[in-house]
Amino acid sequence: MDVLEPWIPQWARKAARSARDRDLRAEHGFTLIEVLAAVALISFGVASTLRIFGASGRTVLRAERVDVATQRAQAELDRMRTLPYTRLALTTPPPSSSDPQDPGSRVEGTSLRVRPDLTEPFVMTPGAGDFAGVDPAPKDFAVGLAGATITGHIFRYVTWRDEACPLALCVGSDNTKRLTVAAIIDPEPGGLRRPPLWLSTVIVDPDAAPPGAQVPPSGGPGGGSTVTAQSFFLYDTPCGQPRDRVRAATTPRTTRPQWAPRQGRTPPASTRTRASSPT
Repeated sequence: MDVLEPWIPQWARKAARSARDRDLRAEHGFTLIEVLAAVALISFGVASTLRIFGASGRTVLRAERVDVATQRAQAELDRMRTLPYTRLALTTPPPSSSDPQDPGSRVEGTSLRVRPDLTEPFVMTPGAGDFAGVDPAPKDFAVGLAGATITGHIFRYVTWRDEACPLALCVGSDNTKRLTVAAIIDPEPGGLRRPPLWLSTVIVDPDAAPPGAQVPPSGGPGGGSTVTAQSFFLYDTPCGQPRDRVRAATTPRTTRPQWAPRQGRTPPASTRTRASSPT
């Protein structure tokens, strides 16, 4: 500019140069340190987000595995319920185990520890004329396609349940049968082994208390009498009594007092009629 425009005063040239320098300083960018700090913060946020997505995927996969175990255990429990009551017995004694993650850890000799304060004996003898139909050996299962197959094992138990009926309604301690199914899922490669999933239900002998059964010999009305549907109607006869209860003598009903009219009021027509009728 100094060569092409020599006529511009010196003071104007200095002012233009100062303005140009100010514009250049106002348009400066980020320094290298600022860029590196921004990249580090963005990388940290992206890594945290990916970690959350990974944990969510593992949670969904774990829930699917538990759902598969529940469905297989429930299906096996439903299949056992279709067996006749006399066939609900174990073919062999179940094996025990010292591994707390194994269902056999609850097997204590000839009994199953249902919960810490309850132990029930195994049903080893089938009903008369029938055979045991429950095999306690583990049953393998596999669900899914190749590469995403969920595998596991099913364990079955049948135990006697003591109902502790009141008034001696239940004879002995082998009153009903409890069907118990335990399902375990094989761990994933590098994963942890999960505890077994337990399902159970109680089955009642359909021939234990048919209509017309005998009531207990003591502790209830009509000891030893046959109970029928009519015994439970609201009659004067207690349940189990063969005869009607004689109604106790009652005092005669008192007559209704006559209506006394107040002053200035006319008695009802029925009262006037009774008062005017001859005695």
